[in-house]
Amino acid sequence: MRFSLKALAFVLGASASPLAGQPAINPQGVTNAASYSILLANAGGLAPGSIMVIFGSGLGPATLQSASAYPLSTELAGTRVQIGNASAYIVYASATQVAAIVPSTVQPGPQQVTVTFQNRTSPPVSVAVTRTDFGIFTRNAAGYGQAAAQTVLPSNGEVRTLGLATSVRPGEPVVLYGTGLGAIAGAPDDRPPGVGRTSVPVQVVIGGRVLTPDYAGRSPGFAGLDQINFIVPADLAAGCYVALAVRANGRLSNAVSVPVAQAGGICPHPFQISEQAAARLDAGGGITIAQVLGERRSSEIGLAGEGAGIGFAEVNANSLEITVDPRADPYETAEPGTCAVQVFDNDRTVITGPSVSRPKFLDAGAVVRLTGPSYSVDLPRTPGSTYGTNLPNGTFGTGVWTFSSSGGADIAAFQLAAELPEALSWTNRQDIIDPKQPLLIEWSNGGAAPVNIVVTASNSGGFASVICTSRIEDRTITIPAALISMLPSGGSGGIILTQAVTNTGFAVPLTGGGMVDGSLLRIIYQTSGSIRVQ
Repeated sequence: MRFSLKALAFVLGASASPLAGQPAINPQGVTNAASYSILLANAGGLAPGSIMVIFGSGLGPATLQSASAYPLSTELAGTRVQIGNASAYIVYASATQVAAIVPSTVQPGPQQVTVTFQNRTSPPVSVAVTRTDFGIFTRNAAGYGQAAAQTVLPSNGEVRTLGLATSVRPGEPVVLYGTGLGAIAGAPDDRPPGVGRTSVPVQVVIGGRVLTPDYAGRSPGFAGLDQINFIVPADLAAGCYVALAVRANGRLSNAVSVPVAQAGGICPHPFQISEQAAARLDAGGGITIAQVLGERRSSEIGLAGEGAGIGFAEVNANSLEITVDPRADPYETAEPGTCAVQVFDNDRTVITGPSVSRPKFLDAGAVVRLTGPSYSVDLPRTPGSTYGTNLPNGTFGTGVWTFSSSGGADIAAFQLAAELPEALSWTNRQDIIDPKQPLLIEWSNGGAAPVNIVVTASNSGGFASVICTSRIEDRTITIPAALISMLPSGGSGGIILTQAVTNTGFAVPLTGGGMVDGSLLRIIYQTSGSIRVQ
């Protein structure tokens, strides 16, 4: 995305409100403009030279005013921002939201922030200023979801903004935009800085891989904006929501996602949407979806349970991604047959950005009937939401299960059938783990899908997980001793095996004609037990 002053105001999610009165800053109302991070989190804070957003009331004019030219001023439409002894440079101002650049001269440590509008000054709030705290801009301007990112086509140098219909190919470049790499020597804060690399160590974490970027520093064309350029690994698995984060100077940014496809273009979406539907989502429009969910969880530690549900909704790109529930941990590998270690990280960014959209649920009638080999039940509708219920343990098992309805205001009469396999079973249960030895995990039954294995342990000194993904044809996986040894000695925890049996592309008719744009059936089988590390 090419940034101008107006474009940045849009990405920052600026809004206007007619609120008036003495300026007041909300509790935790000063945040990184990209990640909306909680600045009180461990090692979190505003970085000198970064863009901050301030939320509150009476902060500026009722109608949003944006800076229209460089150099930026320390006053815009009667609004001024003070941080410590320095005046910040204003990007835009409104009654409820102000964006400004923290001067590079501000020193790390606690600093007071105030907003003055028409010579009335807010009570001060204390914020932490730290050398580096990088946040990634997202398409929804809320700090989560799809990254605001670009790719450059090697064939002709064309720059394309990434989206569901415009994915990056493995082996090709990605340009991420964010803010918070910190002050860069000689770079101005009130105007485009030109090229300026950061001196702090920077890593890109994507789909379980840790990369060194080709460039990390100021985006040459905009004040306060940083960019990170890297190459997507050539063997990275494709997906619409590949988890991504940036670790800068030891602190991990907000987790976002990027779409990856072997041939570029539309990414392989879980709901099997068309290219036209993907393009509609990228343009800010909506589509209709149907989703069937079921679960059967068995455990020796009291976490067993079963349930089934079905829902229909109008979604945009943001609410669809939330519905999919993508991998949120960039360190978690999606590569079948591989394992990765996740050590609990106190230096992770915690975002405060609210949900920017929710699905609009559709009416398919008063109830949806679920019928199985030896069990039937009506799934009632939660008002304005989905259809579902808990099931007695042991009923949601092997055989053909049918969801049916006579239809409602939005969804016409339908019948969907799915044949479910025998539930996943962990066959070599163990409760003592030797951290000096490889760990063998074996299972049986389940469907034709990879099994996700999580081994977790903690003690008073720390927490760690080993996360593995099997190949479809495997019924076993051996976790190397080098990874098991990273679990805290003497710790207790558990082993969880999870398999998602999925089906896409089933047809659900709309009452007004046509079919839903995408569909997904996901049945979760899970089995777990407790362990202790010797």
